[in-house]
This record gives sequence, structure tokens and C-alpha cells, in this order.
Amino acid sequence: MGRKIRYVRNESNHPLLVKGEIYSLYGLAREAKIAPMTLRNRVGLSETVTDDHFVAKKKTHVIWPEFDTETEAVSAKWLKRAL
Repeated sequence: MGRKIRYVRNESNHPLLVKGEIYSLYGLAREAKIAPMTLRNRVGLSETVTDDHFVAKKKTHVIWPEFDTETEAVSAKWLKRAL
């Protein structure tokens, strides 16, 4: 059997897309100039596409490791030293 083509309704205000029109995920990605897999991951199982699906989510930068006490920080500094 062939692949199932997923269709979604556009409810976004994207300038290149018609609001309320039904698009295939691949066609929508092509029109919006987004990678098809990226759009598929953002949309998930939703049947409508909104403005939130076209904005890349900001990644939070986590500085690791975070130490609870000053003693842990000093211990880690000594453990990093070469023998």
C-alpha cells in the first residue's frame, strides 16, 4: 500500500498561504519554505496549522553542571585537573 497523504487546514496568517485552505503537509512545507519533517514534527496529530507551527521554538541554554554547594564546585574543579 502507498503512503497516506495527510491534509491540514491552514488557520495561520502566513503571507504565502491562504487562510482556511486545505494543504497536504508536504505542499504546506514547500509553500512556507520549511523542511517537511520539521513541519510534520511541529504539527503532530493536529488537523489545523496555526502561526505557532511556523515559529521556531527558542532553545534554553543550560549550563551544566550546576552545583548545589560551593564544596561541590571546588571538588569538580579539582577532578577536572590532569594527573
